[in-house]
Amino acid sequence: MMIRVLCAIAILALFTAATPAQGVSSPKAEAILAQTLEALGGKSYQSIHTLEEKGRAYSFRRDKLVGLAIIRIVTEYPAPEKAPAGAPAILEHQYYGEKEETSALTLYDRAFDITYRGYTPVDEETTARIREGRMHNFFYILRQRLPREKYIVEYIGTDIIRNQPVVGIRLVDPDFRVTELWVHRETKLPIRQEFTRRDPKTNLPIQEVTEWDKFRDVGGGIQWPLYVLRESRGQKTFEMFTSEVTVNPPVKAAVFELPNAAQKVSERKRKK
Repeated sequence: MMIRVLCAIAILALFTAATPAQGVSSPKAEAILAQTLEALGGKSYQSIHTLEEKGRAYSFRRDKLVGLAIIRIVTEYPAPEKAPAGAPAILEHQYYGEKEETSALTLYDRAFDITYRGYTPVDEETTARIREGRMHNFFYILRQRLPREKYIVEYIGTDIIRNQPVVGIRLVDPDFRVTELWVHRETKLPIRQEFTRRDPKTNLPIQEVTEWDKFRDVGGGIQWPLYVLRESRGQKTFEMFTSEVTVNPPVKAAVFELPNAAQKVSERKRKK
């Protein structure tokens, strides 16, 4: 186990040496990050190309339940060079309901709502929030960003979260985005991440929190959380209980394609 962790540290050192240094990382924090990568599956985790999750999702507004649905999420991690400049290199399609009559599609830095009537682009403010959330998401960072970008990794300290002993590190990307990550002190599996964004209207800080739990081996030694909780401004916004996870399933190209352009709802409304 120690040899594998040392190898993971060496791999991360190569990743962070790929670009000119922006600062000095803490060796202690880098070791924790390497152990977390190893705990999640190491190279097997970073070889994930597609992922399918099935379960139930709940949405909240002001901490009150406003929606629930059966959900299926199909994710693809394309080569980063395929993404538009500055956009997260991820494709995701969320299907809702037993018949999957509605869905939400994210294509790099664009987002769309889809129904049987057609599709509608999501407003720019929501799209920007989704895009920023992707860039801070630790699972995305570990899969797509750390192997290719220079991060500064800082040590925060220890704490107790949900009655679990945790240790915290701070990840700073080349654009100075800061993501705080808390992992279990023993297992090194991620428990919680935090980042702050600015309200586009008031410029006031908004704290975004994601928590994970119920990790399971989903194949090839890859550990994946079957529970996800998101909070914004200190209030619960999203909760998901996953019942099934498939790693690297075959995915048809049509999954990440919009319906026929003639079905664009906003354009059809203007023509009437």
